[in-house]
Amino acid sequence: MSNKLLYIAIAALGLTSCGEDLMDRINRDESNPAANNVDAKFQVTDAVVSTAYSTWGGDYAFYTALFNEQAFGTGNNQFMKAELRQRSETAASTTFNNCWNSTYGNLMNIKQIIQKTDEGMVNAGQKDVLGIGQTLWVLCYECLTDLHGDIPYSEALISPAAKIDSQEEIYKDLMTRIDQAIAALDEAAAGKVNNVGAQDFLYNGDPKKWRARPHIR
Repeated sequence: MSNKLLYIAIAALGLTSCGEDLMDRINRDESNPAANNVDAKFQVTDAVVSTAYSTWGGDYAFYTALFNEQAFGTGNNQFMKAELRQRSETAASTTFNNCWNSTYGNLMNIKQIIQKTDEGMVNAGQKDVLGIGQTLWVLCYECLTDLHGDIPYSEALISPAAKIDSQEEIYKDLMTRIDQAIAALDEAAAGKVNNVGAQDFLYNGDPKKWRARPHIR
């Protein structure tokens, strides 16, 4: 057999013996994994930080501090105008754009975290991840509806032309979700589960701390 024929035979043998699993591994881009294959714990980091700083610690916090006289504005700036209750400042569509957009962007991330705990997904059955995701969901939407009243909710992360839901209906769903979060965190704590660990800058993935009630004196 000539060398050329030998090479062809070897190549043919290699192709016929190459199974689907091997081809899948060869074709997988390890540097850019599909979003569904990324462990949700890596998304929790950004979700926690964004909830704390962009939603609860951003312009919403600054303006409500002014409205409640916890802070005051001087000089010819937006805080002074807000303190004077100038409608052009406090009701302008651009005033809370950054907080509004970043919160809905964060909610898309949180939605993925929750979905990844479904059956067949990368974090299937991880109750601590589910509980953290549900808690962050409630925190973000609570802030939005507290300050804006009726907002896009049921279709907000599905359609660009989402309908506006009433604040009453939103609160009802948020109460259901926080109950689900409590149940998931209780189950995770009972099983001593921690799938998030250091990726959670807030509580180091400890479901007991996420679940803890405030002390009432």
